[in-house]
Amino acid sequence: MAIKFTRSQPTCLMLQAFHKFYPKPKTIPERKSLLHQIWDNLPQTTINNSITDFHNRLNACTSVGGRHFEHAILTLYRNILTELYCFGRNLINYMF
Repeated sequence: MAIKFTRSQPTCLMLQAFHKFYPKPKTIPERKSLLHQIWDNLPQTTINNSITDFHNRLNACTSVGGRHFEHAILTLYRNILTELYCFGRNLINYMF
């Protein structure tokens, strides 16, 4: 399962669209209306991908007991690299 460690894509796209809008909404109902318009114009694939990514991140979080899973993944990579290094050294010692 590939996990993307990026900000929520719809949120970024909505912020970009909001900042491009001029004149800026002055009231809360105007802001709500604008955000609804922006949301309605987001591509459905972007929303679906965001939901899938969020689901994957939740699974990763629960698999490490609620801890920060980015750290768990880095630890896993470090352990793999250490094992590969040791394997390489043992292979060299065996060959020579």
